[in-house]
Amino acid sequence: MLVLSAIAGRQHGRLTRKQLKDAGLRDGSISQWLASGRLHRVQRGVYALGHAAATRDADAMAAVLAVGEGAALCRRSALALRGIAVEPVAFLEVTTQRRRGHHDGIRVYKATLEPVDRTVVRGVPTTTIRRALADLRAVLPPAELARAVHDALTRRLITREQAAV
Repeated sequence: MLVLSAIAGRQHGRLTRKQLKDAGLRDGSISQWLASGRLHRVQRGVYALGHAAATRDADAMAAVLAVGEGAALCRRSALALRGIAVEPVAFLEVTTQRRRGHHDGIRVYKATLEPVDRTVVRGVPTTTIRRALADLRAVLPPAELARAVHDALTRRLITREQAAV
């Protein structure tokens, strides 16, 4: 299935059940692929194609795919994906317009993202640094927020004007 390999290649080796079905696989075939190790479940409805190896980018992509259409990595997770210094959390943070159930290891936030607040980092839909910082202003301790802003400014990932929002 070249089409699935191409999609997985753009998505850090991750595919959704819908993508598998759209490519012509039936439920029985998906079950067989899982049993044979051709697919590995990484989230509800999201699979690794061919191997179970995980990277930060693959985990981020799986989280966004699990939450669904229009979702984007956000908050600390969006900053960490870019290597901006933030205290680690035990879950990935994803924003979507429609909250969609519970997902292991993912905290889902319901919010409308304007096009100016969205970007793609190494293939992973994510919020901009400006939006991630704005979302974190009310929840991060001031020292941690200042550290993240300083890191982003020092690395010239944002301007002073963007940091002030």
